[in-house]
Amino acid sequence: MKPNADDAFAEVFEKTLLPSLRAQPGFRDEMLFVVAGGPDVVAVTLWESRETAEAFERGAWTDLLDGLAGIIDRPTVRAFQLAHSTLHAPGLAQFPTQSPITTEPTGVGA
Repeated sequence: MKPNADDAFAEVFEKTLLPSLRAQPGFRDEMLFVVAGGPDVVAVTLWESRETAEAFERGAWTDLLDGLAGIIDRPTVRAFQLAHSTLHAPGLAQFPTQSPITTEPTGVGA
C-alpha cells in the first residue's frame, strides 16, 4: 500500500472491491491481512474453481485495478490450490505432487 493510503484503501475495499467480488460467479470468500501502520497487504480470495478465479482475473479484476492505482502498487497475483483448511468442511488434504501449471504464468503480477 502506498504511504498514507490506509483510509482510502479501506474505503475502496468496502465500497468497491468487496461488492464486486461478491457479485462474481464462483466467489466464496475474501480474507484481507494488513500490517498495522505498514505498507503490506495480503488478500486471499477463495473460489469455487480455478476457472471462476481465472475468469475474474481476466475480467472484473483488470477494471478494479484502475480504481486502486493511486492507493497500491501493482499487486502480485499468484494462484494456489487449497490443500487443507480448518474453516471448511473436513476432507482429505490434497497436496499436488507436481504443479499442474506447465507454462509460464501470464496476467496480473506475472
